[in-house]
Amino acid sequence: MMWLVLYLNVVQASVVAFFMLGLPILIITLSLVTDTVCSSCYSNVRANETLLKTFSNGAFAVDMRSGSIRHASVSMLELFGGENMVGYDIIDLVVPKDHCRVMNLIDRGINCDEACLQYISCRAERTSKTFDCKLFCYMKSRSVAWLTLQVVGEMRDTVLEGPVSQNEGASG
Repeated sequence: MMWLVLYLNVVQASVVAFFMLGLPILIITLSLVTDTVCSSCYSNVRANETLLKTFSNGAFAVDMRSGSIRHASVSMLELFGGENMVGYDIIDLVVPKDHCRVMNLIDRGINCDEACLQYISCRAERTSKTFDCKLFCYMKSRSVAWLTLQVVGEMRDTVLEGPVSQNEGASG
């Protein structure tokens, strides 16, 4: 009987010792992991903010399945004439010859090194202006691609491509 009491006291002391030593170690480990994750998230957010401030004329998020714009920054709205672009198809902002490039960028995005940046021409329907720009896919999830745009050069009037009538330019 004495051995049983001694055994139970040893087991009880072991459990108490485990919780006295193990619990603080667990708490310290958990706090270190939390600190690492939070600092990584903070540095990613700061890096994205710096990228958007220094590199771009605006940013927007595009639904990868439908190609529609989910979110557009204020500077992007101003660049395209001040109208709300949420729900627009991204292809509507690009000249027809660059449609394929934009879709490749959204489809492949950051998964492929050479595809994360494309030089394209955009058009602002409201202001009838066209401009060349760099379109950069800087972040991507399963369903959304985050793009930033940097204007290269200057704005120019949009020239509509289409058939020219024979009477146009004829004197007479």
